[in-house]
Amino acid sequence: MNRTSLLFLSSIAITFVLWILSKEHFVLFVSTDTLKAITQICALIGAVGYFFTYILSSKLPFLEKITSLDQLYKTHRLVGTLAGAGILLHVSSLIARLLPLPSAFTLYLIPSTNLSYNVGILAFYLLLVLLITTLYANLPYHIWKLIHKLASFGILFAFLHLLIIPSDISTNLPLRIWMIGIATLGMIAWVYKEFLEQFIRKSFEYRVTNIAKADDITVITMQAQKDSIPATPGSFAFFTFYADNKVVTKESHPFTILDTNANELAIAVKNLGDYTTLISYIPVGSKVVVTGPHGKFGKRILATKEQQVWIGAGIGITPFYSVASYLQKRGLSHHSIDLFYFTSTPDKIFHPTLLASAKETGIKYTYACTSISGRQLPSNLLSEDTVSNKKVTYFLCGPAGMISAYSEYLLSKGVPQKRIITEAFEFKSLEI
Repeated sequence: MNRTSLLFLSSIAITFVLWILSKEHFVLFVSTDTLKAITQICALIGAVGYFFTYILSSKLPFLEKITSLDQLYKTHRLVGTLAGAGILLHVSSLIARLLPLPSAFTLYLIPSTNLSYNVGILAFYLLLVLLITTLYANLPYHIWKLIHKLASFGILFAFLHLLIIPSDISTNLPLRIWMIGIATLGMIAWVYKEFLEQFIRKSFEYRVTNIAKADDITVITMQAQKDSIPATPGSFAFFTFYADNKVVTKESHPFTILDTNANELAIAVKNLGDYTTLISYIPVGSKVVVTGPHGKFGKRILATKEQQVWIGAGIGITPFYSVASYLQKRGLSHHSIDLFYFTSTPDKIFHPTLLASAKETGIKYTYACTSISGRQLPSNLLSEDTVSNKKVTYFLCGPAGMISAYSEYLLSKGVPQKRIITEAFEFKSLEI
């Protein structure tokens, strides 16, 4: 469990304790009006989770000092799910308490003259939009992002609802201070991300100098116009392309930095949707704004001196490619690395270069195309001698399904959690 998850669970525990202490006769209250107790605790948990998601999605610099963005993504998913469930249960139990009265639904679902209820209803509906478009709707990214940007204003209504609704928060000072504190942090994070980040976070301007495409991978090379991004091997950044032909929209997307020198960098983009499919048609000379860098994945690889196993699937090979290129260019050998790379179709971009890097650096390299050799199961890929060695550190990067399967296998074999380092390329939810 990462630090942000622990921080969230600790916040929930504190909230629960303060709620209990706000009751003069807690056991009597729960036993005589259980449904009301459920309503209240679900509201508190839902509110803490809701404001916490905005703190996590802000990408504030201090968060990466606590944990990686990959871990933030996982926590964000957990917190968002709990927040949504808590608020849905809160509204459902409120309705259940009034049934079978006709006003059971209208009071809590239809705006009226009650301001405290109205802002809560608006916040609830905007939360539903966030949940539905994230979990169920398969929308183009630019539409998805626009909807989420608009729906994020629900935090204003949620904040007002918390401030003015008659409840334990309004009558119990410790609980009020605690909840308003969390809500205020959430509001600050939202304001930073939506209105201030573009002015505060340093960005770097580049121009596209070359675009090369092979099958479903596009490699884009760009040159710095002034300062270059201080990228480290295996790190990634957020890229915004200002294409003269307007072939792609001006949204920020995360990509691993394949290679970088004093004034040039390269990224690889896999065709996974509308945006990534069209990116190969960006004209040479187009402006690119880069923010970052982010990620500790490559730093952790380079800091690990004992035996390592790298497992990359698909475009998840990019951070390993970046580190291997770094070692090769500096003439550094590393004979304690086993690199496994597998793709669904034959690779023409990374595989040839990795072969050369492996020969020069001493990395033991294995490549497999699953459409030819079949699915690469953990039990087939990793030897018992390797798995039984408790000093081996595993670095996994690729689709969430692959990471989950390999992590579960390694844990089942007794590999300590701290020796399984992962990075999943799924930061979509952090873009709300």
